[in-house]
Amino acid sequence: MMRTPVKSQQPQYGSAPDLQQNTDSTSPNEYNNILRSNKRRRCDCEAECESKLDSFINTLTAWRQDTDEKLSNIQSCMYEIKKQNGELLASNAEIERSIDFLSQKYDDLNIKLNDYQTKSKEFDERLSKIEYNLDDIDRTTRLSTLEIRNLSLKQRMTQEELIDITSRVFKELSVEIVHSDLYDIRVLPSKSENKTILVTLNSIITKNYILKAYKEYNRQSNSKLNTTILMEDPPRKIYIAEHLTSRTRKLFHAAREFAKAESFKHCWTAYGRVLWRKEDNAKLIVVSSELQLLEIKSKN
Repeated sequence: MMRTPVKSQQPQYGSAPDLQQNTDSTSPNEYNNILRSNKRRRCDCEAECESKLDSFINTLTAWRQDTDEKLSNIQSCMYEIKKQNGELLASNAEIERSIDFLSQKYDDLNIKLNDYQTKSKEFDERLSKIEYNLDDIDRTTRLSTLEIRNLSLKQRMTQEELIDITSRVFKELSVEIVHSDLYDIRVLPSKSENKTILVTLNSIITKNYILKAYKEYNRQSNSKLNTTILMEDPPRKIYIAEHLTSRTRKLFHAAREFAKAESFKHCWTAYGRVLWRKEDNAKLIVVSSELQLLEIKSKN
């Protein structure tokens, strides 16, 4: 069997097929120039990109270093804050313990203070009762004593001279007394020119009789009782009253001021006590303390 002969094939090349052939006819220098001209040239944009990448990496590295430094500072601050917070918590716990201790002490002192106040109130009440009892005893000793006030007297006077002045005053009131009616007579110490004679009688009845005669005399006489009977010129009024204790005298002064303000018609003393009567036929009120004045004022 006869086969068709295969056609001879020419070899195929990626470069010029006649490269060797050409080299045979080309000089070495020309050949090198051809090789250089056939190589791919590097683009300028690649260098620019590499430069930008290096710059970005450097910036990123610097930022990271700065960030690490800041984070380190933040961690240090956080540690310091935690330390201070722990100290504050310990201090607050100590303060709370101190406050609890002081609160307990305050409660104890408050209890003691209330106890002292209670005892003080009881003491004041007992003292007030003692003062009232002493004043009542003092008042009892003065029940038969009269005061003849607003007299001009010599520096030193004998009892006989005082008895003479007293007798002339009582005689003007139509009251006759003898030496046996008198228990004691003296002048109260005073820096004022107006002196007061204390006359202590042997009878409370006689004292009340003299006071009644004095009020009746002033009610009927236009000139009132004055020092004309003692040959004084110009004449001055003579006042006769009970010899009150200092407490009752103070209370009587307050009661009179209150009576004027509250339109009480009568305010006087009898047997060493302060008396009130709002109207002629009204109920008699015995004033025992200034607190009673305030209570009556609040009701009115």
